[in-house]
Amino acid sequence: MPIEINTKEAGRRLGISPQRVIQLIAEHCPQCQGAGCERCRHTGRRLPARKTCCGEKSPYKIRVEDLALVQERKVGRPKK
Repeated sequence: MPIEINTKEAGRRLGISPQRVIQLIAEHCPQCQGAGCERCRHTGRRLPARKTCCGEKSPYKIRVEDLALVQERKVGRPKK
């Protein structure tokens, strides 16, 4: 069984805030543009995660091995 952590712990391990982790979960996968592929586990999201219950503000659970997908992030605004 894979080890899962919450957004607060994921943010601590990545060096970002828990809100930024939630933003990474909401972004489309750069490889498939949200269509679903092997990289994003067919979720279409940049950081695959699952909700622990059906509520809108429920916490996410993220696999520890999926943190490697967003480990390398570019800093700052993208150039036009």
